Amino acid sequence: DESSRLREQRDQDILKERNRLQHILDSLPYEILVINRDFEVELANRTFLEAHDTDLFSVRGQYCYDLDHKTKPPCGVTVDECPHAETIQAGTSFSKVVPVRDQDGRERFISVRTAPIRDENGEVQGVVEAIRDITQRVQTEQQLHDTRARLSQFIDTAPLFIYMKDINLRYRVINRHALEKLGLGEEEVVGQTDFKIFPEEVAQQIQRHEREALRTGKTVRTKGVMPVRDGKMDFSATLFPVLRDQTPIGLFGLVEDVTELRQSERQLLEKDEQLSETQKIFEGVLEHSLDMIFLIDPDGKILSFNTGAERALERPRESVIGRPVAEICLDPENFAELMA
Repeated sequence: DESSRLREQRDQDILKERNRLQHILDSLPYEILVINRDFEVELANRTFLEAHDTDLFSVRGQYCYDLDHKTKPPCGVTVDECPHAETIQAGTSFSKVVPVRDQDGRERFISVRTAPIRDENGEVQGVVEAIRDITQRVQTEQQLHDTRARLSQFIDTAPLFIYMKDINLRYRVINRHALEKLGLGEEEVVGQTDFKIFPEEVAQQIQRHEREALRTGKTVRTKGVMPVRDGKMDFSATLFPVLRDQTPIGLFGLVEDVTELRQSERQLLEKDEQLSETQKIFEGVLEHSLDMIFLIDPDGKILSFNTGAERALERPRESVIGRPVAEICLDPENFAELMA
């Protein structure tokens, strides 16, 4: 009759809807359970079934706390800590991350998330539980945290000026060494531009090179002199932009104090100039001396020959440079003894 046909049609619609839901759940890459208010499993997706080497008929109707979970730790059946009970009672989503040990004793981290299933009246009828192995993400986050901690320690203790500025060239980060050199507190620098910290000429020089780094997206190196707490400091700076999608959003600066190096270079240059001047005087004395003066190496070859020697021997220096000294001696053996 008509009522039987309608019931059959309704059952088919329900089955069709259930199959559609099952197909959606099966396409998800993490384990899904659908649990009713009595904590009985109604649905489990393919990912869950394959992970536990079972089938839906073996799982459906079982209490969730009786399932032999291979992914997450055994259920303690304590309502206070049960995400399903939390979701049913509060009608809100719940999530937690739990550490577990796999069969090889390695630590893994499992994310358990639950969300309420409501009927047309808004009443909670069950729970959807999603179980996901997030070990790699947790380990990556831990590595990132450790890297940031090491970077922060390096920035704070490195004997360099290290700072970061935003796109408007306002200081966002500056390390302890720089603050100590400048004789300023962090609150006096962060949020400010160089024009609040340095004389205008110095600030313009710094920002000119920083804007070049932001404009080109490339590393810029520069040097100069800046005022510091105890006088002036020669510096060498490396500026490199911080990029997001190839667009500069700020920059880092590494500034090295090269005052002692510059002083040493200036002193060395002065000594070189003094030595050069002394050498010129010495060469002038030798060249204009009336005495015959020549230089030979340990093998007896002539290295230099002054004008006095040219006049005395009536031989141009070009004809003797590099030749054995014996060629200009009347008694080569006697000269050899003298040289020895």
